[in-house]
Amino acid sequence: MILSDKELKRHIIADPSKIKEAYNLWKEGKWDEIGDKILIDPFRPENLSVCSYDLSVGEEYVSLRDPYKIKRIKKGEAINIEPSETVLILSREYIALPKNIMAMIVPRARWIFEGTFLNATRIDPTWYGKLLIGFTNITKWRISLKYDTPFCTCYF
Repeated sequence: MILSDKELKRHIIADPSKIKEAYNLWKEGKWDEIGDKILIDPFRPENLSVCSYDLSVGEEYVSLRDPYKIKRIKKGEAINIEPSETVLILSREYIALPKNIMAMIVPRARWIFEGTFLNATRIDPTWYGKLLIGFTNITKWRISLKYDTPFCTCYF
């Protein structure tokens, strides 16, 4: 069953005062205390849709044309992806899942229509951390992704 926005809101740790404690619960594997909670940090209500959450471009990426060089971007900057280039993009959001929930990452329709390719990716139960997501430009022109732009969708 895919969780609806109402169910996701029930599961997501939204209280800012509990975020730091939540990080420690996952690191220490305190599954009884975690229960069925999900951590998305930062959580932005505008990224939540009827049955999914959109993940955004984070501060690091790697081009597979130069895989040993980690590149950084910040607010106001963009990743320029050349034709036929694949980049691995670090999500802005830190995701942590309980033992009983898994997630799937799929491309956003907007980016499919722009001529990009993103492999569907599974996030296993008990995962915690930022995600590294492959994004390929299959067009004949450069595509730019700005920092903090939603670029893929996550179903729980």
